[in-house]
Amino acid sequence: MRLNLSPGSYGFAVLLAAAAALGGAALFGLLAWRDLDPAERAAAGELLRRSGPTLALGGCLVLLVGGMLVEWIDRQYRRPLGRLREQVSILRGLSPSRRIRPEGAAEVQGLAAEINALSDLLEARRESVEERIRAARGELEEEKRLLSGILAELPEGVLVCDPEGRIILYNERARQWLGDPPIGLGRSLLSVFDPGLFRQALEDVASRLKRAGREPAVSFAARLPGGRLLHTTMAPLLAPTREIRGVILIFADATEADEAVCRGEEALETHFFTLRRSVGILRTTVEILRDAKGLPPGKRREFEEILDRESRTAAQATEEAAAAWAAHRPPTGAVSAMPAGDFLELLARRVRGLGEIDVRREVPHPTLWVRADGQAMAAAIVFLLSRLAPPPGGLRRIHCRCTRREHRVLVDLVGTGAPPEAAAQAAWEREPLAVGGVTLNTTLAEVFRRHRASWWVLPPGESAEGTLRVMLEAAGPPAIPPPRRTTLLAGSRPVYYDFDLFAGRRAGAALLDQPLGLLVCTAFDTETTGLDPEGGDEIIALGAVRIVNGRLLESEVFERLVRPGIDPRPESVRIHGLGPDILRDQPEAGAVLAEFARFAEGTVLVAHHAAFDMRLLTLQGGRAGVRFDQPVLDTLLLSLAVHPGHADHRLEAIAERLGVTIRGRHTALGDARAAAEIFLRLTPLLEKAGIATLAQALEASRGALERRLRG
Repeated sequence: MRLNLSPGSYGFAVLLAAAAALGGAALFGLLAWRDLDPAERAAAGELLRRSGPTLALGGCLVLLVGGMLVEWIDRQYRRPLGRLREQVSILRGLSPSRRIRPEGAAEVQGLAAEINALSDLLEARRESVEERIRAARGELEEEKRLLSGILAELPEGVLVCDPEGRIILYNERARQWLGDPPIGLGRSLLSVFDPGLFRQALEDVASRLKRAGREPAVSFAARLPGGRLLHTTMAPLLAPTREIRGVILIFADATEADEAVCRGEEALETHFFTLRRSVGILRTTVEILRDAKGLPPGKRREFEEILDRESRTAAQATEEAAAAWAAHRPPTGAVSAMPAGDFLELLARRVRGLGEIDVRREVPHPTLWVRADGQAMAAAIVFLLSRLAPPPGGLRRIHCRCTRREHRVLVDLVGTGAPPEAAAQAAWEREPLAVGGVTLNTTLAEVFRRHRASWWVLPPGESAEGTLRVMLEAAGPPAIPPPRRTTLLAGSRPVYYDFDLFAGRRAGAALLDQPLGLLVCTAFDTETTGLDPEGGDEIIALGAVRIVNGRLLESEVFERLVRPGIDPRPESVRIHGLGPDILRDQPEAGAVLAEFARFAEGTVLVAHHAAFDMRLLTLQGGRAGVRFDQPVLDTLLLSLAVHPGHADHRLEAIAERLGVTIRGRHTALGDARAAAEIFLRLTPLLEKAGIATLAQALEASRGALERRLRG
């Protein structure tokens, strides 16, 4: 029998009672001894000398019987009551369908039977309530499935995120387009999407919301790291207070249209060269014929033949250019029509972001519209202004206006510097756009090419101020105003969502202060060639699942086999069944670990007996240049912290205690799922024990480990 001797414990109480009894007996003997006269003391001493062994034996017998009594009480009452308390806690918090196994004395078993009877009554009541809830949810679930199917079949990508870019919903098309590195619920969109562009668009949406009656959605083009161009529309999701709670992003692939524009321009360039050459020859010939009055008839015929030939060449080049442009011109592009007034307002806000600048604008007529990706073109113009008037002098005053010139719109910004040198202008066009400390994933040349626009600087006039002029395509206002966008919700099936992420983590809170139920976690497990990482054993399988907002995401899993540098040990193969033949054609550990690092990036790692798995990740990841430096939680240690009275903390034993069914034992993904479900079942028990945050869970794990090492 092992007793806990800490103050307040049962063992401490037993020890204190024994000490009190021995002390009382000693005190009674001392008082009795003091009352004896010398003769009586001599007689008593002689009696103790003759009967001492018998008394000592009797004392040992009393101690033995007392110890057996304490052990019997401990076995029949204390330990069964402790386990009864733990089972009641599990039954109350996690698994109402479980029943307590009676053990211990008859009174304790009777108490367990009464608790089971009460649980049966509560379970029956709960089933009745849940049946009514299921009936009430039927129609709602059908609507969610319908909306989910609609979202899944849309050719556009749909994604919902909070104002910081944390993903709340996405459909399959968005996953395909934004999937490298992979997106996922709770992850940041800004790891694959241009952060500067996202924040600028969000700022524009917030500005539009302040103006009543205006369409708050904005459209812009976003270039992904892999080269794909997405025509993107951002619309707000509003809280009852009219604050932006999140945004909806709708993506349409504009890559093909953009490439078609490039092909069309390349095709036109050859024909325009021919056309310019023919026009030049025609003009020269006409001037010669006009100035030379007395040309011989033969010479005049030669010039007339030149005129005829070159006019036919010019006509043919014109027809070929028109045909080439018709063949390559895309039906849609990455730019859209917008009021010129809205563009000037957006541009003015961007210019003010450069510093203390007095920006004035002439409000254009409401019928004046331009074809523009407002976000990209405004960033391009501000970039040019920062180059034309760099610090320390910089810009002090800018006057903006728009004027219509046939099918073009001239945007003039008065107050810039002198025209740049040709070399400087060419260098600017090759630079990535950098505005206000934010670098966008595009260049000046790409933005103007996509808009079929041009720019130049007019030299200073009487006001000694230069003018940046940008020429854009004109557009007409739509015949039918676009409908105002409303919030789009989705169901389940192929759409991945978690609307509870709107609640999110506490703003500004450090990761260690985050509640366990709000952590974004990756539960993982490995299968190995053996059990000795230091001796050269390696990973042969790696499986993982994600936990977001207290839920296991079955749609976001990681499962890979690995080709090791050594053959698996026979005793290991008998457990997991992964022999050399299965692993021969699999990728090496470096590639798999790098992929897993991207999958688990920004999350807390969770594993059972995590020290073993983390040692493998550290050793093999270090050789491949892959680091795993995020916090790690071990379900074995967390179970020790919650249930210190249990001796068995194997994965199977914990799963059985908490009502978790292990599917695929000794497979990496199966054991990772089991660890994830165990962690989710342990979370409310940990919170009940006062372990509510990541920092407290790590501290409790360290304490449990120290107790385990002490034995």
